[in-house]
Amino acid sequence: MGGLCQPCRGAGKKLRALVRLSLEQQRRDAKADAKKNQPAAAPVDASHALAKLARLVPPSGDQDGPAAAPQRFALWSCNVQPWRHWLNVQTMWATDGGWRCGLRVADVRAYMELSGVAEGERESLFALLQECELEALTVYAEHWQADEQERALEREREKQRDKLRK
Repeated sequence: MGGLCQPCRGAGKKLRALVRLSLEQQRRDAKADAKKNQPAAAPVDASHALAKLARLVPPSGDQDGPAAAPQRFALWSCNVQPWRHWLNVQTMWATDGGWRCGLRVADVRAYMELSGVAEGERESLFALLQECELEALTVYAEHWQADEQERALEREREKQRDKLRK
């Protein structure tokens, strides 16, 4: 394997950026898939006042425009192996009620031993994995917060629709 990160300064910064980019792309893909699978809206009388108003206001979620294309990202050669290890430990998240809390340390240590990471390289690899983990948890928290705001807006819209129906 030969030195995971010794020749590269700031290797964790590049890995964190890739973690964020990867998770953001996964989120965009999941939202696009969910949008494709939504049932079509029932036909509405085009002369109805609400139908006329709906043509003026874009549907929720369309404010960002079309889904962004995946970004290209160059990974430093010293980060290729740590990135592969990061991808391999994605099944080792500890959860609490469905929320990711962090990687299970004992599982990560066992993984490093079983995958043949040299004893002298485990500490630096573990540090890089921790940086990736912290970035992932930050991104997950941001996504949760954005989802909560979207749900709150949708609840408010539903209240407004209920008032209009009465």
